[in-house]
Amino acid sequence: HECQLNFTLSLTWGTDYFVPFNGSNYELYSEAKYNSECLIANKHKDVNYAIVRIPFVMSKDDDYSDPLNSRLERYVKAVMTGEDINPRNIDYRYNFVEAGDEAEFLYYLANSDYKGVVNFASSGDISIREVIDYVEKKTGKRAIYSENAKVFPFTNHPEVSMELSICNELGYKPLELKKWLFHSEEGDGKIDDYIKRIINNQD
Repeated sequence: HECQLNFTLSLTWGTDYFVPFNGSNYELYSEAKYNSECLIANKHKDVNYAIVRIPFVMSKDDDYSDPLNSRLERYVKAVMTGEDINPRNIDYRYNFVEAGDEAEFLYYLANSDYKGVVNFASSGDISIREVIDYVEKKTGKRAIYSENAKVFPFTNHPEVSMELSICNELGYKPLELKKWLFHSEEGDGKIDDYIKRIINNQD
């Protein structure tokens, strides 16, 4: 059958940290994505479309050049270097999605008959405290907390927890977040890569 048109849009839940996107204010970028979703859903219902809402994107491969894709590295580095961390919101829950898995899902969706909006994220969520605890156990370092510490990527960010029932109904099984973020039977995760990179840069 004919491949359907896919619009990949993500919800933006806060703008305290994000840098301007492509020369424009990130808040305007977020608003443009929201308006695009409204436009296709309400004004062009005849178009065969799928809108995919995604959370924070990371990659199992190297993405260090993009600060938005390396949000968690800020916390890893702070623990390892003794930089103060503001404890605000560190127990909030967040979803992430692995870039390669996102691409696989878009291809899968394009070859389905689904039309509408669907959330996509890795299975499971984490808190910043879990990331910090993991780094402490791996490195023997201890996080230093201070209410006066500078703003980090999630310091002022609300929780982001996405409901994945439609994705599951479509028959696609997302990657398990903790299996690619932390060490598992499949090997080292992204946080382990951050730790190694920071150690190497200190040598």
